[in-house]
Amino acid sequence: MSVRKTLLALIHQHRLDNFTISDLKSLCTGLITATSSKHLGIKVYKQVWVLSQEGVLTVSKHPTEPQKNTYSLSDNGQQLAETMSTAAIPAATNIKPDLVALQRKLNDYSTALASASAEAQEYQELSREFPELKHSLQSKFMSAKERAVLYQGRLSAIESVLQDFN
Repeated sequence: MSVRKTLLALIHQHRLDNFTISDLKSLCTGLITATSSKHLGIKVYKQVWVLSQEGVLTVSKHPTEPQKNTYSLSDNGQQLAETMSTAAIPAATNIKPDLVALQRKLNDYSTALASASAEAQEYQELSREFPELKHSLQSKFMSAKERAVLYQGRLSAIESVLQDFN
């Protein structure tokens, strides 16, 4: 199904009125092929612009922030959307990940990162305070530092995924 048909069907199916491009993007995540969240946003934005130019959508412009512009189906757009089949469009909620579970993982990794970072910092301080232990503390410091880097990477990955769905 084309981007145009998918957007019109989603707007009609979800009875959207006064929606933003961001609202529409979140509904069509996974339904429109895109290489990234940014690419999806570009596709949605371009098609909304075309639909607005054709008079299918009406736009209410925000005075200072264009990303807060709201859109609605015009009378012509409503007629057009009613003629389209929405049966081919799965519910958008079926493809969203469990955001609560991802948030829980994010919190767990954040805690582990803080712990590993504090441990590494303590080994450094002990090494300065007790120079005679520096050699034995060095491997423990490196191990804690490596764990901190690992958790930082995991946090970055989950934050990236969560941004795609916000």
